[in-house]
Amino acid sequence: MATWIKPITAETASAEAKEIIDKYKIDLNNCSHKTVVELNNPTVFKCVELNAWDMDDEVKKKVGGRYADIIEASVSWNNHSVICTNAYARLLKDRYDIDIKNDPDFARKFDAKDQVVWDLGAAIAKDIHSVGKDLQRRLKEQFTDEQIIVLVGMASITEADNTFESVMDIE
Repeated sequence: MATWIKPITAETASAEAKEIIDKYKIDLNNCSHKTVVELNNPTVFKCVELNAWDMDDEVKKKVGGRYADIIEASVSWNNHSVICTNAYARLLKDRYDIDIKNDPDFARKFDAKDQVVWDLGAAIAKDIHSVGKDLQRRLKEQFTDEQIIVLVGMASITEADNTFESVMDIE
C-alpha cells in the first residue's frame, strides 16, 4: 500500500527541507519512503525521525544496544507496525539470532533483563496504562531510574514512529 501523501522531491522541497537534506546527506532517491513523506514538514521529520535517532543513541549509551533493539522491536511488533516490525525483526535475527516473526517461542532466548524490556514495550504498545506495579518492580530490579526513563523515552518515540507510518499507509 502506498502512502496517500505525496513524497517531496528535490524540486518540491522547502528551503528548510533542503537544509536538512544537505546536512544529513539524504539521497531522496534512495532513502525510506517515510523520510520523503516526513520531509513535507521539516519539524515532523525532526520530531519523528531525528528524535528516534537521538533516543536510539541514548539507549545504546545508557542501557545498551541490545535493549534499544528489543524495546523498539517490542513496541513495533505489538503495534503491528509493518515497516518497523520488519526492520527490527531482521535486526534481532541478524544480531542475536532471535526470530520474533517465525519462532513463537523466541522469548526462550531472553534473560530477565531482555524479558522485562520486551514486556515494557508490549505494555506501552497495547495500553499505556498497563505498566503496572509488577512491571515497575521488575524494571527497578534490572535498571537504574535513568535507564528506565531512557527505555520509556525510546518506547514513546517508537510509538510516534509507528503511528506516523500506519496513518500514512507507509509500508
